[in-house]
Amino acid sequence: MFYLFTGNPVTLESIVYGFATAGIICAMIMWFGSFNIIITTDKILAVLGKTMPVIATLLTMILRFIPKMTEHGKDTLEANQALNGVKRQDEGKTIKAKIKNLKDKFKEEAKIFSIITTWSLENSVDTADSMRARGYGTGKRTSYNNYRFTVRDGIILLWSIVLTIATIVALHNEIIITYYYPTIRIKNDVMAYVIFGLLCLTPVLINIWETLRWNRLKSKI
Repeated sequence: MFYLFTGNPVTLESIVYGFATAGIICAMIMWFGSFNIIITTDKILAVLGKTMPVIATLLTMILRFIPKMTEHGKDTLEANQALNGVKRQDEGKTIKAKIKNLKDKFKEEAKIFSIITTWSLENSVDTADSMRARGYGTGKRTSYNNYRFTVRDGIILLWSIVLTIATIVALHNEIIITYYYPTIRIKNDVMAYVIFGLLCLTPVLINIWETLRWNRLKSKI
């Protein structure tokens, strides 16, 4: 397409590949965000609490610790900036620190990191003391599960497994694949896209089915 001032070429293939990579990264962020919203700690304990209680406890603590530490870091940053005389411009906007140079910024970040690290260590000690006081690890623990695995759950699970295996087979056999170098070449298969689309739209199909079923039940009242 054109050359940079350094003499390096900018090709259409590299631009398309960059957009595709950016889309993959955005999709991964959305996956983890959706997982964090849908799969709560009580659901993890319900699935793994009886068979693998230690792993379930570790997963719930890790998933709870990371967002909690991030939130505490933001609060610490705002409090530190407020102590340094930084005022909030408008309600709902972030606070912008008036840092003079790179050295002051490094000291600021190091101070906040030290505060967060100290807080996380203190919080881990408090958690360990609380678990010890509640008798964790002293014997076999009972578990309460508010979820029940029904026939409907089995059907949805089987549906998801079959579609996932079919998608993996299509990718492994290169039924659908895109080549970016040396030229852009796309290999498509309609059936593979339909299978993957059904897998992605499974939650939407469940919601549509629930809505139709609810409307049918209301019409009988």
